Amino acid sequence: MTAGHIVGRSEELDAIECFLDRLTRHPQGLLLEGPPGIGKTTLWRHAAIRARERSFVLLSCRATQAEAKVAFACLAELLGPVAGDVLPRLPASQRDALAVALVRSSAQVPAPSAHAVAAAALAALRLLAAATPLVLAIDDQQWLDRASAEALAFALGRIDDRRVGVVAAARAGERGRADRIALARAWPGRVVRVRLEPLGGTALHHVIRAHLGLGFPRPVLRRIVETTGGNPCFALELARALVESAARTGEDEPLFTAETLASLVERRLERLPADVRTALLVAATSSAPTVELVRRVVGDAADAALACAARARVVEVQEGRVRFAHPLLASAAYDAASDETRRGVHRRIAGA
Repeated sequence: MTAGHIVGRSEELDAIECFLDRLTRHPQGLLLEGPPGIGKTTLWRHAAIRARERSFVLLSCRATQAEAKVAFACLAELLGPVAGDVLPRLPASQRDALAVALVRSSAQVPAPSAHAVAAAALAALRLLAAATPLVLAIDDQQWLDRASAEALAFALGRIDDRRVGVVAAARAGERGRADRIALARAWPGRVVRVRLEPLGGTALHHVIRAHLGLGFPRPVLRRIVETTGGNPCFALELARALVESAARTGEDEPLFTAETLASLVERRLERLPADVRTALLVAATSSAPTVELVRRVVGDAADAALACAARARVVEVQEGRVRFAHPLLASAAYDAASDETRRGVHRRIAGA
């Protein structure tokens, strides 16, 4: 995705470039806030891409509702890809503590203290930012597990002038959970909060055309804007539902109902076959789902199920990783399952 595919967000794109520019001198934070579906994840992904294009070190994680109570789930996703390089360079006590927290140690040792893990995380971030600016990209920060949040808050509050930046997206109105890692306290004056506003009709027209390959007459587009309040994800789901409704009924005039974004997403998943919904539940239950994980849990039907989900534009499968097209789809896949079904999937994932 490039800036050319992001419409109606010129100020937000400028804020991302300013964040990256300033990061070359000292720590910086960028918090993207707004309601579900407003476009936070799209901008978060763009910020990560721009960081890579500048050859910055990038560590990313997407916090999930399913793993909000799993200790160090997000810290493991952030540091896991670089653990092989960083762990050998840490003092023995810090290396052991972080290895256990990242579930990379098979030794039967006592659980490390929270302070030991936080100190190790600080040492790791200092190493990673020694030569090149480091960007931590955290999506859906409101679901960040407490252990990871506390370790990161400790580390970032003591990072000094290392060139470490954080770009985090979070739902607005989460009663303090939008800044789970206390960036505003760690870096006063160096954290920019961007509240995403609704899109207008022209921007939504381009969003719908880019995703569905069609447009709507102006009166219908106006109704879409009014119904969705300018929320791009809501508008896209409503447009998709209107197209499908017209195909079923043969009527030219779309029917507007009192749908919500959550109900539209749920209805979209409900139309998928049961084995596809099971595969999606497995993916939604993991913070970093892979095709191999889904195969181990679901069995031989995994590949066909994921292919079906990809055709429905619910997930993207790239280089063995499974990524939901939007976090709301992951939440819907998880919420739709019963408590018993969720527990069963968690057990099967643990066994795998």
